[in-house]
Formats: sequence, C-alpha cells, structure tokens
Amino acid sequence: MSVQEEFVFTRSGAIKVKSLKFAHDTVFSTYIDNYLDTYYYLLNDEEIDKINYFLDAMKYEDYKTEYINENMVDGFDYQFEFLDSKKRVYVYGIENQEIQLLSDFSEYLRQIDKSKQKTFYGKSNVNFGNLEQFYPPEPEIDSVLLHQYNNLHSQ
Repeated sequence: MSVQEEFVFTRSGAIKVKSLKFAHDTVFSTYIDNYLDTYYYLLNDEEIDKINYFLDAMKYEDYKTEYINENMVDGFDYQFEFLDSKKRVYVYGIENQEIQLLSDFSEYLRQIDKSKQKTFYGKSNVNFGNLEQFYPPEPEIDSVLLHQYNNLHSQ
C-alpha cells in the first residue's frame, strides 16, 4: 500500500522549517537549515488510507496557489507541493472555510510526524520541491548608504 501521489509538505515552526516528502509508504524528513541531513520513517496502512482520503478529497478543490494574510508579521506557514500534478499551495496566517481541508490535512501530517521514530537516512539528494517561500528575502540595500560606505572605504 502506498500514497496515491508523491507530495512534499513543508511547515515553519517557531524556530525551524521542516520539510516532509511522502513517497509510497515512506516519509523523508529534513530541516531546511540542515538540508542534507535526511531522516525517514514508514507509514502504516491506516495512515496511508487517511492520507489518500485527504488526497482524494482535495482533487475536487480548486485552490489558489497562495493564501497570505498580509497583515500578519510573524506567523506559521505551510505548503503542499503535489509532484505528479505539479500543483503547489502556500498558506500563511490564514484559517478559513475555503482551506479547512488543507488545515486539517496539515495538522494530521504534523501529528504523524511528531509520533514517529525517525531513522537517519544520510546526506541525501532527496528532492523536497520548491522551498523558496521559506527562505527569508535578501535585505534591500539602500543605494545612498551603499554609496557612502563605498566612499568611506575607498579612501
């Protein structure tokens, strides 16, 4: 028994960002800040059935690619990336009826992950999908300050 579609679930926590790749009956796990250290665990049939239930239900939903609360400064976010169907949904600081299924699925996957004993897989090249949403943006450089800095250090 296996999950019907490979997918990656990534969630930011209070400190770290964790990414989980679901493939067949195996989950590969890594923290973005230590991207090469990968762990894994196996899913049981009951967990696979429930994951497939969520995947089936989500096939009929027409989700946008992003749900972002622009007024939130510091909040939790998560992303589903479905590798076969090439769909991605990112959620930041929003809970509403439109994405309730995503929220429930996110919470279920988080609970599975918390309950599992992980085994070190190694320094791997597991593809955890597109994680650019979880990297902080480069700070903008004030051109006036940069010019002053360069003038000071060129003397």
